[in-house]
Amino acid sequence: MSVKKLIKKTNLIAKRFFILSGAVPQYRGIANQEHKEIIYYIESGDFKKASESMLTHLKNAKESM
Repeated sequence: MSVKKLIKKTNLIAKRFFILSGAVPQYRGIANQEHKEIIYYIESGDFKKASESMLTHLKNAKESM
């Protein structure tokens, strides 16, 4: 692997870590709201909505990386 590819891969891993750890404020609020929504639907017994919310959350997480 070239040095350029190694640096690019390392930067991507670091970016993902910071986003997923909540260290990036712009994503932390969105992720927390999405988590609350998923939990709300699970506790309410609306598993279809919970599933839809989870899929949306995963899509948003993927797009933010």
